[in-house]
Amino acid sequence: MMAALTTGQGAGGARQATSLWLPRPVLGCIFDVAVLVPWHAGAAGPHAYPGSARFLRAVRSAGVHTAIVSQGGGVRSVVQASGLRTLAEVVLDGADLAVGRPMAVPLLDVLMAATWQLGLTPSEVAVFSDGQGVHAGRSARFGVVVGVDRTRRRGRRWFADADLTVPDLDVLVRQ
Repeated sequence: MMAALTTGQGAGGARQATSLWLPRPVLGCIFDVAVLVPWHAGAAGPHAYPGSARFLRAVRSAGVHTAIVSQGGGVRSVVQASGLRTLAEVVLDGADLAVGRPMAVPLLDVLMAATWQLGLTPSEVAVFSDGQGVHAGRSARFGVVVGVDRTRRRGRRWFADADLTVPDLDVLVRQ
């Protein structure tokens, strides 16, 4: 059974019945930047996947807390250039946590730091990832773990720890 979170008002203040379908209700969503923005931006620069941007807007309209993260650095410039900055309360990457560390920061540490910055616990948060965030989210017992498999090349084992695997976040929005 899927839980629905219903948004408030649509564009122009009109009532709009939009529901977000997840396996369980959550208070926060953490998105690996790769599920929102393609790795290869091209000449036009970073841009959000349309379905992912739509889902992120619906999440914010429903009053759910949001964070966009990356294990690597430079996530702020990508999020800003792609037009998603206003939709995320927290934008965090491994470079923020790597100060004084000789090695790269595990994605799990970035997910946990974002959770704490949102003022939530892992069980109250959904994690959306196209890679190792799926395993990290499951091992930390996040409330919902969603795998985003756009290419459908990685196979079931890659997303075995996910509660749900989707080709695009847009499929989780119902109007």
